[in-house]
Amino acid sequence: AARLPAGQLVSANFQFMHIFRKCASVRRDLTMMKWSLTPSCMSTSTSLNGTAVLNGQSATPDFDHNDYNSHLRQLEQGSKVQLQDLRERSWDSKLSKEFIMRLHNGIYANELRGSRSWRGAVLMKDCISLANYQRLLQRLRPGTIFDLGTAGGGSALWLADQCRALRLPTRVVSLDIEDMRAPEVKQLHQEEGIEFVTCDVTQASDKLKDLLLPKPWLISDDCHVDSGKIMEQFEKLGMDQGDYVLFEDTHLATADECGMNADKPKEYTCDHFAIGKQDHVKAAMLERADDYKIDTDIQDCYGYNAARYVNSVFVRVTKRA
Repeated sequence: AARLPAGQLVSANFQFMHIFRKCASVRRDLTMMKWSLTPSCMSTSTSLNGTAVLNGQSATPDFDHNDYNSHLRQLEQGSKVQLQDLRERSWDSKLSKEFIMRLHNGIYANELRGSRSWRGAVLMKDCISLANYQRLLQRLRPGTIFDLGTAGGGSALWLADQCRALRLPTRVVSLDIEDMRAPEVKQLHQEEGIEFVTCDVTQASDKLKDLLLPKPWLISDDCHVDSGKIMEQFEKLGMDQGDYVLFEDTHLATADECGMNADKPKEYTCDHFAIGKQDHVKAAMLERADDYKIDTDIQDCYGYNAARYVNSVFVRVTKRA
């Protein structure tokens, strides 16, 4: 038998496969149509008070009596952001020492297990902090985020990724007195447009003054230097009405050393680290209490001061002089 030239053979094979796939697709569509028209599969899917209805019967389990529609309508009404004067608040927290210790398990688990927790970068933030940041980012839609205390670079990368997910053109600027990022994290920062600045944050205004820094600002302080000096630098740089600052690690049960957690209770101490930082925040922000208020929607989202930071989520309410 005569053989087709190689080029014609390839073309014939291609045409055969195309027809075969087309027939398979038609067979599948006919089968689905036949199945959907059978009496046992015909259904009307509606919603009654948030309850799915299938074939005239509720598809919701007997134990679920929630009125989801009414609850959703109530949530969709929204509410105004509740601001409170720092001078009116106590420094108590709904979170116990034992709960904070457990949060430390989650924070340091990535180190103890020899892995990194966000795209290959060490991210030392607990689940409540991450959820609160997400809530704030959606509402504030910051133009610039200042990540104070880069360390392994996970926080800056995570913050940048959350902004991209929200389709925000936010600029993330990360500052630290030394560069401790792994080479692959440096590459990720560069690819994501994260600006790393090596500097002492108590001199940040001089280092940042020539950068384009769109508003509003979110200052995320995890560098543990004098809070008053941080505020002086960013006020000098142009902190204004609507800008936020969040001071981390001010709950008095926060561990004194990295790696401490609930699995080693005898080694866990909390007698100086957070105490010192909370004292700095108190001094700095009580002095500025007329200009900055606590955003209780974020600070108290899980209960009164229910985070690893206490009275530490501030928004500026006055315009610059």
